[in-house]
Amino acid sequence: MIAVTVRDDSAKCDPSLFGRAVLDREGVLVHTTDGVNSQGWLQGGSAKAGKPASCDFLVQRDGTIIRLVPRGTYSYHAGVCKWEGRVDRAGKVSQLLIGVEVENADSAGQTPTEVQHIAVAALILRAAWHHAFSPLSVYGHYGLAYPMGRRSDPYGFDWGYVMWLLAHNRDALVLTGDKAF
Repeated sequence: MIAVTVRDDSAKCDPSLFGRAVLDREGVLVHTTDGVNSQGWLQGGSAKAGKPASCDFLVQRDGTIIRLVPRGTYSYHAGVCKWEGRVDRAGKVSQLLIGVEVENADSAGQTPTEVQHIAVAALILRAAWHHAFSPLSVYGHYGLAYPMGRRSDPYGFDWGYVMWLLAHNRDALVLTGDKAF
């Protein structure tokens, strides 16, 4: 069994970075932060800098998962995206897809750690079970950002390893600590 810790720090988040959820979740959108010590930025620093962005969960370098926005809400994480053939400028993708930021210094050439990949896989499995979507409904920000090429994250993310974890370790990946959902 591989246990991953989840901590709820959502009470610290600036309310301008999330909205009340009205749509059912249909998958996960994975990002990388291009920085370290990202929690403060994602819970208010980005808004203060005039570039509001957050995510539902942050996966730290040691694999700890932190819930950043309150339950029953969604984070503003996707930006302008192309989803199901339509350009979304209204934030629908942020509501439909759970935003997961993997803490990673992209511009320094850093890549996500093995334990971060394990944590992301565990979070995907739990989210898929809780929201009744396929664990294969997982996207990289680069694949949905509009126009194409606007985003390149998640940088260095090993999709093959995460898919292998999802397929072969379903019963071994466990979230511990505060409830994720």
